[in-house]
Amino acid sequence: MVKLSKRKLRGVGVWLARVLLGGVLFLAVSWGLYTVGVRVTPPGSPPMIYAPSVQRTETYRRRAVEWLAQLQALDTDVVTLVNHPPVDVYTLAQRAQQTLETAAAVSQAISLLYPPASLTSLRDDLQTTADLYLEAAATLNHWVGEPTDALYLSILEAVRIARSARAELEANPWLTDAGAKLSLEVEPSGINLAVPVNGTPQWGE
Repeated sequence: MVKLSKRKLRGVGVWLARVLLGGVLFLAVSWGLYTVGVRVTPPGSPPMIYAPSVQRTETYRRRAVEWLAQLQALDTDVVTLVNHPPVDVYTLAQRAQQTLETAAAVSQAISLLYPPASLTSLRDDLQTTADLYLEAAATLNHWVGEPTDALYLSILEAVRIARSARAELEANPWLTDAGAKLSLEVEPSGINLAVPVNGTPQWGE
């Protein structure tokens, strides 16, 4: 049986107390930095400190920029598929399904992330635009199963309305200022929403 002298026990106790105190101080400092929102900057630069509300606003703005880019890409996908559908109907069905899943994912992501009060209007515009593209993607899938002239024209109209909503969204200062300008040149070149002179394009042609 190992016996420790009172002096050694006292030394161990002091060491444990120092470790516990250091741990508490570390947690306190970490929590304080998290609360005031310290942003890491390159070496040699002073740290930038933002209030939590400012950090939350900036985080949401960045997410909004990402969502807008996804909607821009979704526009290209829908219009490309309806104007230049793949010859293989299975490939067309798969790609149309992917556009629907993407549109649904973007719409759901927007609905699940509640914005700061100052960006509520931006969130509403995002949700409206995403839902319009979701409707266009759903109509595209309906057209794949039933390629009629009426459904083809419904897709064109759905995309037209979605683009109008997206144009208003792109003009929102939260998405165009603060170094967050986006390239809006994502429309597929040579593709328009005019009804073809020679009739409605059919997949498989």
